[in-house]
Amino acid sequence: MSILIVEDSETISSLLYMMLSNAGYEDVVTVASGEDALDILVECEMKPRHECGLDLVLMDIVLPGINGLDVCRQMTEMGHVAMIPVIFLTAQSEESVMAEAFEAGGWDFMVKPISSFDLLVRVKAAMRKRRDLEKRIVAMLQEEKG
Repeated sequence: MSILIVEDSETISSLLYMMLSNAGYEDVVTVASGEDALDILVECEMKPRHECGLDLVLMDIVLPGINGLDVCRQMTEMGHVAMIPVIFLTAQSEESVMAEAFEAGGWDFMVKPISSFDLLVRVKAAMRKRRDLEKRIVAMLQEEKG
C-alpha cells in the first residue's frame, strides 16, 4: 500500500512519515508542493489501476504554488485516480475551509496538530472504504456483463 504525503513543512512531513512507517506502512512518499503531487498523480493515471499502487493521499491545504484543494479538484477529473482517498491535514480550523475541502473531493479533514492514533484510524478507515467501493463497482460491472 502506497501513501503520498503532500506537505511543505519538512518537520510535519517527517513526523507523518514516521507515524505511518511505525504503523507498518512501508511505501510512503513525500512531496512538498502541489505541482510535485500532480506529477505523481498524472503518472499514476497513465498506468493501469493495478499498476498505480497509490492508495491514499494525505494533503496539506496551504502549499506553495498549486494548493491542496486545487490538486484534489484536478484528481476528481481524472479516471481511476479520482478514487484515491484524500485526507486533508491543515492548521485551518474554520468551518468554511472544511466545507471547501469536502466540496473539492476530500474524504476526510484533520486539523493540525494531529495525534498518531487519530491519523492511523482515519487512514485505515479511508483505505477500507475505498476497497469496499472498488469491490462494489467490480460486482456491478460483472452483473452488467452477465
